[in-house]
Amino acid sequence: MQLMVQSLATKKKKRSFKMSESDITDWKYVAESGTYDVSLLSPEAQFAFQMLVDLDKRQTVMKEKIASLQKEYAIMTAASVSFNGTVSSNLNKDALIDIDTDEPELPDVEVLEDTSREI
Repeated sequence: MQLMVQSLATKKKKRSFKMSESDITDWKYVAESGTYDVSLLSPEAQFAFQMLVDLDKRQTVMKEKIASLQKEYAIMTAASVSFNGTVSSNLNKDALIDIDTDEPELPDVEVLEDTSREI
């Protein structure tokens, strides 16, 4: 079941979490079964409605923050690719570190299991 929250007021008002009774009279609740005047619902339903309004606002803010973070991440990723390309294009033989082939190869596992202990 999809529920919708709508305002009866023609002029949008900035609303805080705590709504006065006059604010509630401006709201209606739309459900599949019909449209309801929030001010005529029980106090519990009015409180739940206020929570829905608050959640809707918070979700909107969160979506905007997510979009902003996605944009910032895309910029950082592009910058990283660009800087990596700059470093790669400026590599030279003088900066190459010679690897001595006589050095023993280190194992892939950092901690080797101690098999010398008896239980």
